[in-house]
Amino acid sequence: MDTDVKDRAFADLCAGLDAVQLRYGPKRVGKPDLRIVANNEEQLKLPPPLHFPKTPFEKHLEETKNQKTIEGDFADRVAALNDAFRTAFPAPPPVPGDYAPSPGVQELDDEAEAAILKHIAAHNEFTPESDPEGYRDFGAFMFEGRQMCWNIEVVQDSASNELSPHPDDPERSFRVLYYTFADEPVEENT
Repeated sequence: MDTDVKDRAFADLCAGLDAVQLRYGPKRVGKPDLRIVANNEEQLKLPPPLHFPKTPFEKHLEETKNQKTIEGDFADRVAALNDAFRTAFPAPPPVPGDYAPSPGVQELDDEAEAAILKHIAAHNEFTPESDPEGYRDFGAFMFEGRQMCWNIEVVQDSASNELSPHPDDPERSFRVLYYTFADEPVEENT
């Protein structure tokens, strides 16, 4: 419905009322009713306000964020999988994933890159400031006088760049460990 049409319809509804007051009615699972009250008598009950539909990822996060399980809550499960993947080096990771060094890191010899991955595997300095969601998916450190940053992204599968709506499920996700020097130029995807 066009906004002008809605505004005119609302004005027509309210035209015959002495005093109009809008207020939210009783809350039901986060969806309050919008009510028009005139002279302390309820005249009309409007439907709840429109909301944009949530993406599958947002729905999954909402469903699982507060859900408690034997393994812990959502953030704990994601963190445990990220830790299992990240700390496995030099052995193959126990959860699906791959390493993605930046071009600058790829220029290093194998020994230097292995040292970087060992440092990332040993990283355990996670604080509420550096890891607000508790996923243990980002870190930074100095390597040979240069700032090194790493992060883990959880995608749907090895051929996808789409974030997984199920980062807490190793059967439906694939982890990618990106690591780069902080001063390295960012390449634009064209």
